[in-house]
Amino acid sequence: MLAKFACDPISSKGRLHPETSLLPGQSPFEIDRLRIIESTAFRRLEHKTQVFISNMGDHYRNRLTHSLEVAQIARIISNSLNISADLAENISLAHDMGHSAFGHAGEDALNDIMKEYSLEFDHNAHAIKILTKLETKYPKFDGLNLSWETLEGVAKHNGPLHNLHPTNSILLYNNLQSNLDLTRYSSLEAQVAAISDDIAYNNHDIDDGFRAGLITLDELREISKLGKIIDEVKLGNPGVTNDKIIYESIQKIRNYMIIDLIENTRFNIKKFSIETCEDIRNHHLPLACFSESMEIYHKEIKKFLYNRVYNSTNLARVREKGKKVIHKLFNKYMNNPKSLPEQWKVSINSSNEKTRAIIISDFIACMSDRYAIEAYKLI
Repeated sequence: MLAKFACDPISSKGRLHPETSLLPGQSPFEIDRLRIIESTAFRRLEHKTQVFISNMGDHYRNRLTHSLEVAQIARIISNSLNISADLAENISLAHDMGHSAFGHAGEDALNDIMKEYSLEFDHNAHAIKILTKLETKYPKFDGLNLSWETLEGVAKHNGPLHNLHPTNSILLYNNLQSNLDLTRYSSLEAQVAAISDDIAYNNHDIDDGFRAGLITLDELREISKLGKIIDEVKLGNPGVTNDKIIYESIQKIRNYMIIDLIENTRFNIKKFSIETCEDIRNHHLPLACFSESMEIYHKEIKKFLYNRVYNSTNLARVREKGKKVIHKLFNKYMNNPKSLPEQWKVSINSSNEKTRAIIISDFIACMSDRYAIEAYKLI
């Protein structure tokens, strides 16, 4: 039974386009999940960079496997809090659908490009654009026509949105700004999805960074909570290899983070007398958050990963190559829009440079790493 402050699918606020032919016996959130998983954008996540691009090895996380790990963590937390695990899973599965090829480097490149047209590119806004406009497989509407709660969760999973860029924000499209009430906090399910994202990447990026040779066991032992766990695992498993020690240790610290999050969120709900979804949305701070001690570790591991993994020389070189690919592709399509695929070419208004830039940015943002590299080779 769901808690009173959960998003109950029975009380869903509906969809942008009313539908009468939905699957019987399935909740609105279960239908949303089916549409997300069946979408083209979701399949493309398999070949989009999480940290390491796909041609660097088969065993590193990509955007798809990352999203699945986030969804798994979000379901565990949601079930413990008696909130909608289906909704939290939907938000987790869709939250990265707006990422371009080459991860944040690709996003930075597109944003730099769009600034030349007094525009901007933001992967969160692009995810909403995909979900409400760019997926075009349904005959009666563009987008996936997801429930209000799923759209709200994707739009605001990182918190309220203020001062949206007026010229290029899909969140102003079809009155989404007022409908989603962007200046308030999101549901607890969306907050859980957001912090599950942190738990997932803070742990799997250690695994991938170690696999790539960017960090060592001894370096990880210098991190407060993690170092203690590594020593305990080594002591309890004499003679095992370092990769097994790493994997066992990150499973343990991940579980500690999940337990801490559940206990602290319960504490906050009681402390602030939270009774309804609206209480959560009206609260001045997120309620799903770590305790003070776990938040210190959270910041410590993020700083460590930034310095030792994300900002490493090898990955910095790859990021620069990715940015170069994005810039070259954009210039190619701006100079020769007829080289775009037919479904994108028909939207181009050659007399309107700003509109053309938006369409081409959308097209490039939808590319996987693999597709972008192959298109670049043809320039």
